[in-house]
Amino acid sequence: MKTQKEIAKVLGITQGAVSKFLTAKMSPTMKTAKRLKDEFGFPYEIWGDKEKIQAWIAKQTKKATNAKRG
Repeated sequence: MKTQKEIAKVLGITQGAVSKFLTAKMSPTMKTAKRLKDEFGFPYEIWGDKEKIQAWIAKQTKKATNAKRG
């Protein structure tokens, strides 16, 4: 999983904007949501729902941890 700063750099937006997306304080534009999906796999349906965002991130973190353990 990339850091907020890394995601922001790839998308050409601020780290603060990424933080707001991930805490459901703000939803990304459709263009940004598409890029988040294409670049990082974030599903469209999580935006604006803090619980869905947190659950998705937890799932991805678990996958990455398990992959490292191999």
